[in-house]
Amino acid sequence: MAVLAQADRFTIPMQVRRDLSVQIAALRADVRLYFDVPFDEIADDFLPVFDDLWTWSGRSEHRWWRHEEMPLYEPVRARTHTVLASVLRRGLPRDVGVFEAKAVDPAAGDDARFVVADKAVSAQWYTKGGTFGGLAAGEVRVLDRWQRMLENPDEWLARVLATCDALPVKSGVSGFVAEHEGLMGADMAVLYGAAMRHVGVDLDNDWTLAMAAPNAIKGVNWLTVLGRGAVDQLGGVQALRRAVGDAATVHEVRHAVVLQAGPTPQLGDTNRGDRLPAYGTVYAAVKDLHEPMISEAIPFQMGRPDDADRTEAWLRRFDPGRP
Repeated sequence: MAVLAQADRFTIPMQVRRDLSVQIAALRADVRLYFDVPFDEIADDFLPVFDDLWTWSGRSEHRWWRHEEMPLYEPVRARTHTVLASVLRRGLPRDVGVFEAKAVDPAAGDDARFVVADKAVSAQWYTKGGTFGGLAAGEVRVLDRWQRMLENPDEWLARVLATCDALPVKSGVSGFVAEHEGLMGADMAVLYGAAMRHVGVDLDNDWTLAMAAPNAIKGVNWLTVLGRGAVDQLGGVQALRRAVGDAATVHEVRHAVVLQAGPTPQLGDTNRGDRLPAYGTVYAAVKDLHEPMISEAIPFQMGRPDDADRTEAWLRRFDPGRP
């Protein structure tokens, strides 16, 4: 499979290292879903769905965990899963509710908390009246090795569809992602360069939770999730089907529409003229929902005077009318 070999090669420039002698950036796959409702309004539905996601992620492989009361990660122990479930059931009462469990190479030892996870599952919620213009904002994420998504795309798609059918998701993306642990400066510039070449790779940044903006979306990827409000803003499901044509499959579930840009995720390679036209068609169909995200984006911290312009260039990488 061409994309498999391409992904293997892509990991080479991602071996960015600090003095810690551990990997702090890597190619992964993720599902990232956003919500704009207070957690307590969906808690009863959320708990069993999150438990399913956690099991699917492979909870027995997770080695480190944290929640909002922990300044650092702590090793996973026998009672960790029970404690995290208890945190969930308290309804995330603080201004910022966060919990996460992640799997890393056990050989990382004391550096494990700084290493990019092989697998992770997390959720965070900002309460109404807090940040993001007083709106509630939530995010649920599952991170995994890219091989799992690429080798089992139908299973991956089914999990995303099931989650969007069960929960009132506002938007989301799923596909390849350049995962990193707070890269800045020259390290972030290396990562940025790789992502600008391979446009099918998402970049993570804290500003993604600004998705609390009504109906705004982070962008597009292999799977692009649109909540019902966003779909209505674009003219409805049939209008979306006409807009994407044969370039993407339109999956309709209870709470969302999921646009699938091809049977398998792709990396793309602008050096070889592969700008992923199917992804571009999806972007053209949903572009109006992306503009609010661009105007709110915090620039990638690369230590350059044009960081803002470079960040916008990445956000508009699928826009045929980009500067």
